[in-house]
Amino acid sequence: MRLTEKRLERAQRLIHSLGDEGRRWKTGLGRLARREGVLIGMALHAAAFGVYGAPLSFDFRRQLLANVAKECRDMGFSVPSDAALNPVSTFFSDDDLAVWTTAELPTDPFSVQSAAIVQASPRHCFLIDPQLQGARWLRQLYDLSLPDAPTTAEGHGGSAQPGPSTAE
Repeated sequence: MRLTEKRLERAQRLIHSLGDEGRRWKTGLGRLARREGVLIGMALHAAAFGVYGAPLSFDFRRQLLANVAKECRDMGFSVPSDAALNPVSTFFSDDDLAVWTTAELPTDPFSVQSAAIVQASPRHCFLIDPQLQGARWLRQLYDLSLPDAPTTAEGHGGSAQPGPSTAE
């Protein structure tokens, strides 16, 4: 009798937890249905950011994103409100961002956007990284032990190492 009561109790807990899971799935389906209507606009928005946003400052990136969102709307594509329109979250999850932060990526929006561009790019990116934050992040992320990147000589754009001599 005691064994049957324990089994019944476990079955009731399972049914209760499955009910919670069902509610979570219904909520997720609703979120996906809402997102489906704006998926093309979000993809265009994020693609424009990835292609054109890399060399821009944070303010110019914001302006670019606002202009692209307006153009998408003008062409008839639905895009979410500006507050919900984030090109980084279109392609990367919160888990990805947590991994980047653990690998010493600064959490400011410009650094996160730049990291998203680097991660999404099929080519090697050229980093202008005067504080070496990007280099430190990439080393931590990929567990690399590389020598420090060469820097310019006193900010004059020249090489830190002397080049071959042209004098005869």
